[in-house]
Amino acid sequence: MYFEPRRAEQFQYQVQTKVNLANDEISRLMGDLAILKGQICEYQDKLNKANYKMAQSLCMFDGKDKLTQVSIKTQIAKLQKAHNIRLQEIQTRHNQEVRNLHADFEETMKLIQKKSADNLNQQNLEYDQMVKREKELLRNLQYEFNLSQNSYKSQKFDPEMAQNHDREMKRMKQLEKTIAKRTQERLDTMLEGKARLAECVDALDEMERNHENEMMGYKMKLEALENRYKEKINRETDRHKSMMSALTRKVANYENKINSMQKTLHKIEKHHKKQIDHAIKEGESFHYLAENAKSFANSVSYHDDQYSFSKDSGHFNNHSFYSRSTRNNSNVDELLNRLNQLRENLETKENELMTERTENESLKREIARLKHEEKMSSRRKAWISQSSP
Repeated sequence: MYFEPRRAEQFQYQVQTKVNLANDEISRLMGDLAILKGQICEYQDKLNKANYKMAQSLCMFDGKDKLTQVSIKTQIAKLQKAHNIRLQEIQTRHNQEVRNLHADFEETMKLIQKKSADNLNQQNLEYDQMVKREKELLRNLQYEFNLSQNSYKSQKFDPEMAQNHDREMKRMKQLEKTIAKRTQERLDTMLEGKARLAECVDALDEMERNHENEMMGYKMKLEALENRYKEKINRETDRHKSMMSALTRKVANYENKINSMQKTLHKIEKHHKKQIDHAIKEGESFHYLAENAKSFANSVSYHDDQYSFSKDSGHFNNHSFYSRSTRNNSNVDELLNRLNQLRENLETKENELMTERTENESLKREIARLKHEEKMSSRRKAWISQSSP
């Protein structure tokens, strides 16, 4: 009969040990809960900072995009203005050159006409005077010849008169040849002046045609340059639009990913909160069971004292004592089973907690990767906007 108090003491020691272990486990779980709450707050702060940085980056992205568009439009306006001014200058210079060319042509024509007219008038005047003199001389000679003929008919033949007559006839023929020669020279001079005038007119026409061809070439070059400039502007505009649409799609994808990650984090936080609340409740129930076990151990020690007291007094009731001890043993077994079950549940929750921590670390790495991609995309866009004309 003496083994019952010993067994009760052993059972009390075991229960006390398990209660102490349970208290230590509860303290550890409470510490883990505090750590998890701190990590959740830290992750929330990091998430808020990431959202703030994302909003700032989006604002900076929109501002840089608008600034780039404004700078591009300003450059296009400046180039168009410079192009229009250049076209106006070229058109003005072309018109001025055409006017100068026409004025030079008119002045040259007037000068040529004036000089040719003066030269012709001077030569004609000289030739007319010479012809008049020769005609006057010819009339005088004819008159003298007629007189000599009349006198020759009326008088006898005079050899000296015949010689004079021959000399006068030779002189008349020589004068006729001189007049014909001078007339031919005058005609040749007039034809030569006409040919020179035609050459000058042809040269002026050729100069005008060359000038028109040169101006047409300049105009075609300007049109080609303008077309190339417009094509380049259109290509750059299309490239900028495609690049902006691609970047907009990337930003939208990043926003969707971040929103999905935020939703996942909120779900994980809710799940963690539920698990922590459940663990707290189980810890409280475990603590309650430990308190019951402690009270049971105290009751067992109390019954042991009563048993020893009844034995000494000689009033010990064997049947009632064994019935109570059997019932208490069944309660202890039930409590131990419950304790083992709670320990298994606690290990399961710890494994789930480790899994969730791993998922949190992977989500943190994914968020860092997305932030890095967003930063690199903004830098790439800034570089493209700086390198674009």
